[in-house]
Amino acid sequence: MSFDAGSLFDSDGSGSELEEDFFGSGWPPPTRRRLRPKRIRDYVLGPTLGKGAYATVKEGLDSRNLRLVAVKTIDRRALSRIPGGLANVRREIAIMKMLPGHPNVIEFYETIDDRSLRKLYIILELASGQSLQDLIDKAPNNRIPPSQVKGYMQQLMQGLAFIHGKNVVHRDIKPSNLLFNSKEVLKITDFGVAEILSRYNKFDEAHHSFGSPAFQPPEIANSDAAYSGMKVDVWAAGVTMYYCLVGRIPFYADNRLELQRLVAAGDFEVPDFIGKEAEDLLRGMLRTDWSQRLSVREVLHHPWLQNIPTSPRSDWVKVEALEPKVLNVVKQILADEEPRTSGSVEEHVVLPDRTQCSVQ
Repeated sequence: MSFDAGSLFDSDGSGSELEEDFFGSGWPPPTRRRLRPKRIRDYVLGPTLGKGAYATVKEGLDSRNLRLVAVKTIDRRALSRIPGGLANVRREIAIMKMLPGHPNVIEFYETIDDRSLRKLYIILELASGQSLQDLIDKAPNNRIPPSQVKGYMQQLMQGLAFIHGKNVVHRDIKPSNLLFNSKEVLKITDFGVAEILSRYNKFDEAHHSFGSPAFQPPEIANSDAAYSGMKVDVWAAGVTMYYCLVGRIPFYADNRLELQRLVAAGDFEVPDFIGKEAEDLLRGMLRTDWSQRLSVREVLHHPWLQNIPTSPRSDWVKVEALEPKVLNVVKQILADEEPRTSGSVEEHVVLPDRTQCSVQ
């Protein structure tokens, strides 16, 4: 087994308190060099999953319960140079705290605020599969089989129904923000531009323009003063569905102004191989008038999303479960112990499910 222990542990001759707590007082064996895991309180840190302007996401292991997690480290110094940066992070955390316990929404665990180092750590569920974008990229002609897309769309809309039920709109639904766990359960991630709606807002109006331009609806392209935040998510889900089935997005241009013009016009072609039911659903989700656009509930009850296969088919694009590298380190350490450690690591470690929250 090969791994880069140096990138995961600080090595010295003194041992560490975590090692004794984690493996017992007999650790380490007297014949080998002692390793000090890089850690944030109870979390052993693994390799980096992604980096941004003010944040880094790493694999992690909770030493209290052997649960694999994602640890997002936010540099307060870098964040302070971004207007409204701290307020945005606080909003993101507040929103994730509102969304516990749904199988199609990434789980938030806790935050650790280390003011001495000016670091803020967000601990999240770790999803071990690929993203929906990864599946599109490796699918033949970038097209995922319709029977497979049906299941993903159902899970996406169920997740959105839960989020909207908490008066939250995501505003950045796209394939790269949809991850899978090892059981191919879809997870909505990245609440960096999500918005909490007023409880007294009869029309679930949103008032800000965020998200990815290729997935934004006409009301944002037209800079409307107010619009339905929930219908923005439906539009983005429709663009995602089209992308999965056709292998390209419905609106494409070389520059943002032209893209906005195409989106505002709302003209797009649906290839014949998509089928009439799928086309009907797409056109309902991609109506330029948001007041006439299908709701999440109407999408879930559409005929195309009924009779979804319950087991994978031979033509489906396989979701690869990526074994977290921090687990390899644990395996190596346990393998070096005396035979007193019985069973495989997988029997003890709570296997996941890759991050997250936005990396910006």
